[in-house]
Formats: sequence, C-alpha cells, structure tokens
Amino acid sequence: SRLELARQYLAGGDRETAKDLTVAATEPLDTFSEKLVPDELRILIKDRPAGEFLLKEILNLGQKVVTIRDNRDLVQHILSTLNRITGAERSAIFLLEGEEGNPRPVLRASKNLTSEQVIHRCFGSSLGLIEDVARTGKGRILADGDPEKGSGPGTDIIRSRICVPMILRDKTVGVLYHDNRLLSSAFRESDLDLLSYFAALAAFALDNARAYEEILQGALEVHGSMARVAE
Repeated sequence: SRLELARQYLAGGDRETAKDLTVAATEPLDTFSEKLVPDELRILIKDRPAGEFLLKEILNLGQKVVTIRDNRDLVQHILSTLNRITGAERSAIFLLEGEEGNPRPVLRASKNLTSEQVIHRCFGSSLGLIEDVARTGKGRILADGDPEKGSGPGTDIIRSRICVPMILRDKTVGVLYHDNRLLSSAFRESDLDLLSYFAALAAFALDNARAYEEILQGALEVHGSMARVAE
C-alpha cells in the first residue's frame, strides 16, 4: 500500500512524500528480498550502482550471456539488469524487420511493457523516438517535463525516455528502449554510453543464440534423416 501511495505522490509531483513512503516500505521488505521494491521507486532512496558495483553487474551479465541459450531468458535477464541499473520502469527490445531499405522496429521482448501499450496512442512519441534512433543510429534521451498536478500512473504519461541502437557488424539491427512514467529526469547523458554497451552486448548475444538454435535445428534434421535411412 505504501509503495502504491508512493507512486501516486510521485506522479503528482510530490517527490519528498513519495521518498518517505518508499523508505517506510523498503525497510521491512528488504529483510525478505530487495527485489520486492520496484527499481523505479528504489532509485528514490538509493544511488545507482557505481564503481565496483556497476562492474559487478556488467561482469555478471557477461557471464549470463555466454551461458544462457534460450533467447527469451537471455533478453529478459538483460532488460531486468538494465532496469535495475538505470531505475527505468519499463524496457523493451525492438528488432528491425521488413524491407532492406525501409525496415520497421518490431517489439520482440519487453519488461513491464505490453504489446497493447505499444500500439496505444500514448506511446506514439516513443515510437517516433525509436524510429529516429533506428534511422540515425544515434542514442537519444527525451523528457516531457514535470508531472502535471492531478495526474497519476493511470494517465500513462511517459515522463522520461532513453533509446539506443543495437549495432552488430556496423549495422543497426534493433533498438534498446527504456522509459519511466513517474520521473521526468530519470536518465542521464552518461546512461547513453552505458546502454550503448549493453545494446551491443544484447545484439551479439541474440545473434549467438540465433546461430545456436540454427545449428541445433540442423543437427535435429540430420539426425531425423539418418533415422529414416536406418529404417
């Protein structure tokens, strides 16, 4: 209840009350697990990972990239890690598909963001940002200013957005997107470099996972052919 109240106060522009409520809720919840407090609220009371803590997150993700073979598990782990580092509320990976000269970003994985929300008119400016980043190959941050009085989470107004290209072999293959509907200054310029690193890692990891699946499928087909010949 305190966390939901914190969301309401934060969406209404009262950051101090939201912070007090988050502190009150965090103390008992942390005795069970830190994961019980959403990343976009925890950022109110705890500094982002820095120094050795950030390095630990990067090394941990690097280890997961070479061990996780399932595409879905891999992208969910990448998105969850980035939400935790940046304090983002929602995140997604859009891959470019379609004609060579006019590819379109298609939602392929997300965290706290549904396909219904992506096609909603409230997400229109975010789609424009995603398409611009895909076209130019340059990351961008977009903020919509302070919350209006009386607004709340139900209005689905996006306060902050950050978007970086996923580049593989000098070609943009997709876009990494994060947003926050509660904070108008959730992301920093330094986040562009950080997310660009993870975007490149995600592109490489997805390409490896796809290649692994193709090899596995080929092996299964060969095995099937040999079994039929043996019969």
